[in-house]
Amino acid sequence: CAGLRGSSAWVEIESPRLEVWSGAGEETARRVAERLERVREVSGRFFPQRENAPRPRVILLRSSAYASLTAGSEAAFRLATPEGAFVVVDARADGALVAAQHAFTHLLLAQRAEWRYPAWFEEGMAVFLSTLEPSNGRVELGRAPRPDAEQLALGTTLRLGKVVGP
Repeated sequence: CAGLRGSSAWVEIESPRLEVWSGAGEETARRVAERLERVREVSGRFFPQRENAPRPRVILLRSSAYASLTAGSEAAFRLATPEGAFVVVDARADGALVAAQHAFTHLLLAQRAEWRYPAWFEEGMAVFLSTLEPSNGRVELGRAPRPDAEQLALGTTLRLGKVVGP
């Protein structure tokens, strides 16, 4: 899967319920905004909506700028600050859109709940919604992303404490 490659000009895109700030070009920003709006729409069928939640912001960075923020291998992460809720994405990473959907789902779960969901639910829902793929006016859910499918085929497991922990 290719990254979300685009030009280097910064643009701001506002969709009905989120903002995207992009150093990866306008086309990329619009595609990410559309996809995350779909994730938000579909997620509302699985867990409660919170109408007064702050408007999430998504920041799409080029690889070098992203690398200066994190030493991790993930292509996206969620960030909660007093100024708002953010998803930061390495727009040039392989699997960037899937990673953005995953991190955005974590953000939505954190915003919508008056309580914390168990770790197994949060991670499972984030993985599930990261598989969202528009298809002929509908969405497909549940296909294992390639790295996950390979990991499952190899029989790699998670420690139980990670699955059921806080």
